[in-house]
Amino acid sequence: MLSRSPGQAHASLSPGAALVNQEGCLACHSLRGSGGTAASRLEYIGSHRDAGWIADYLENPAAFAQDTGMPAYPHLQKDQRILMGDFIVAAAATSRAR
Repeated sequence: MLSRSPGQAHASLSPGAALVNQEGCLACHSLRGSGGTAASRLEYIGSHRDAGWIADYLENPAAFAQDTGMPAYPHLQKDQRILMGDFIVAAAATSRAR
C-alpha cells in the first residue's frame, strides 16, 4: 500500500495513487522501496514512458509484449489509466529529484 509522507498524514492519496493501490500494482511492482519484486520498479517505468503510453499498455499489455505476465486492465476507463500513468511518471520524477 502507498504511504503518505508525514506532511500528508491527513491528505488523501492522489487519484492515480489510489488506483495503483486499488488495482494491486504493488503486489508485483515496487515503488519507493516497497512492494513486489516480480516486475519492474514503477519509478523505472515512469522514467522511460509517458502517461499516455502507460495508459495504453495497461489496457492490453499483450499488444506490446506477447509473453508479458502483466494482466490487462480493460475494466478501467482511459482517463483512469491516464491518472495511473501520471502518478507513475510523477513518482519517477520525484525519485530523480532526490
